[in-house]
Amino acid sequence: MTDIQAMQKQALSDHAAIFALEDLILQADQVELPVEHEFCNGIYARTMHIKAGVALTGQIHKDECFFVVRFGIIRVTSDDGPKTLYPGAMVVSGAGSKRAGFAITDSVVTTFHLNSENEKSPEKLWDALVVPAPVSALEVM
Repeated sequence: MTDIQAMQKQALSDHAAIFALEDLILQADQVELPVEHEFCNGIYARTMHIKAGVALTGQIHKDECFFVVRFGIIRVTSDDGPKTLYPGAMVVSGAGSKRAGFAITDSVVTTFHLNSENEKSPEKLWDALVVPAPVSALEVM
């Protein structure tokens, strides 16, 4: 078993409820979530614009990162239970965590990631930063 396969297997057991929610979300009409990418000497910032009323799930990050609410109000899962986050809230998303959220108002959130190679391709960074979803998590019921 490869390291990625081991991480995927662990993710399925740790985040079964969020993967089940993700399956339900994938059955609904999908909405565009505009994403912006910014780079600054060793840091990658990924900003997402979320319309009010949108439910979403995040990817599993290989390493910890900062999650900042820049605008709006969003309810998210956390290791300590659900939390409502307001503008200015900054939390650490630990390595291996997977979150679900619901935008109460139009919201803008940014994650900040280490980018020690100063990579400028969002696609290459995505592959380097996240654990690919387990196949069963991609199957819609």
